Amino acid sequence: MGHRISIMMDYSVWLELQKVPQGERSRLISEAVSKELQHRSRGRAVAEMDRLRKTCPRATASTEELVRADRDAHW
Repeated sequence: MGHRISIMMDYSVWLELQKVPQGERSRLISEAVSKELQHRSRGRAVAEMDRLRKTCPRATASTEELVRADRDAHW
C-alpha cells in the first residue's frame, strides 16, 4: 500500500524529474529512496562489524579447530 507524502527537492532535481513520464515518477522516487536507505543500512552494518573486529580478541586456533571444539562441546 502506498502513502502520499510531501517532499522538498532542489529545483534542478525537479526539472530533471519533469522529464520522467508522469506515471513513472512515484516509482522512480520510491526505488531511489529504497536504494539509499539500503545503502545507509549496509554502511551502518559495516561500521558495526569494523567496531566489533577491533574490540574482539583474535582467535588463536584455526577455524577448523574452533568448529571441532564447539561440536565436541555439544555432543
